[in-house]
Amino acid sequence: MEDRRYRAEELADQVGISVQLLRSYQSKGLLPPPRHEGRVAWYGAHHRERLLHIRELKARGFSLRMIAEALDENGEAALPL
Repeated sequence: MEDRRYRAEELADQVGISVQLLRSYQSKGLLPPPRHEGRVAWYGAHHRERLLHIRELKARGFSLRMIAEALDENGEAALPL
């Protein structure tokens, strides 16, 4: 089964954040870059899950630095929700 694909606007809407915040997380290394097809950037279900986890950790009071430390080098959450 093919991974669900989202444009930045769709993904941000799905997780309840702004596109600006999505791009900020990406520039800080919290979110891996999307796959590009020509000029179109596609995000997948793994991006969505990662953003939901970041949002949950932020709601629990974690700073972005703490969240970055909580994510292991494989991009998986090292801390449970």
